[in-house]
Amino acid sequence: MTLYEDGTTNRLEESLTLFQAICNNRFFMKTSMILFLNKVDLFRNKILETERQLRLYMPAYQGPDYDMDAAARFIQREFQTRNHNPNKTLFCHFTTATDTSNIQHVFNAVLDTIVKENLQAAHLI
Repeated sequence: MTLYEDGTTNRLEESLTLFQAICNNRFFMKTSMILFLNKVDLFRNKILETERQLRLYMPAYQGPDYDMDAAARFIQREFQTRNHNPNKTLFCHFTTATDTSNIQHVFNAVLDTIVKENLQAAHLI
């Protein structure tokens, strides 16, 4: 799958490049980041029910076809390796925005992260 604006650029590669630029930007060096990998329902459908396997779009993927968990772990690792700061915490969440229970779980995890980091910054924990 390529960008609408540029038929030669892989969408996932573009996302990884953009994430790397933001994640390693000097203004965000000391901040934790939360990465939402949304539309996991559509991703699952493509991996499990079509011939559009990840290896066709990401040659570095060496995992099995039709394995959604392996493909998702690969993509998560690809994003994690773009973080060049070993002290930066990166939280990854696979989401389906239309799944309200999933979004509530993610919201609670994000809220816990924010509260914990603020308490640590204030030396209260």
